[in-house]
Amino acid sequence: MRDTGPIFIKDEKNKNILLNWKFNGWAKYKNYRSDNSVSLRVKNYYEGNVINPKFNKKSIVLEGGAIDVNGKGLLLTTKECLLSKIQQRNSFLKIKDYNFIFKKFFGAKKVIWLNKGIVGDDTHGHVDDIARFVKSNKVFLAYEKN
Repeated sequence: MRDTGPIFIKDEKNKNILLNWKFNGWAKYKNYRSDNSVSLRVKNYYEGNVINPKFNKKSIVLEGGAIDVNGKGLLLTTKECLLSKIQQRNSFLKIKDYNFIFKKFFGAKKVIWLNKGIVGDDTHGHVDDIARFVKSNKVFLAYEKN
C-alpha cells in the first residue's frame, strides 16, 4: 500500500485530499495494472476531494516510498529513484520540475536530494530504505561503510 495506494494531504481547512499518483511497477515489473487501480478503489469509499497530479497534462508516477516529508516543508527523496534513466518513472521530468511538483502538491519549501538508495533494491532508490524523518527536525539515516 505504501507505493500503490493514495497519498493523503490536508488543505488549508484541514480537510483530507486524496492524491491519485500513477503507479508503474517501479518501472521494472509489467504486472502492475491491478496495483495501479488501488487508489481508484479507495476513492470509491472516500468522500473528499481527489486530485490526479499532472505536469504539462501528463500523469505523474510517484510511489509513497520515493519520498518522505516532515510536515514542516521539508521533503526527502533520491536522485537514483526519480532522475535515473534506469527504471525511469517520468522521462519528461527534470529536477526543477520535481521541485515544482513537490511544492505544489506537498507544500515543500526545500527538497533534500540524496544520491541513491541501497544496493539491490527493487524500487531503485526509494528513500524510505535509507532515510526517514523521525521528528520534524531529525532524520534517521541508515549508513554502512562496507
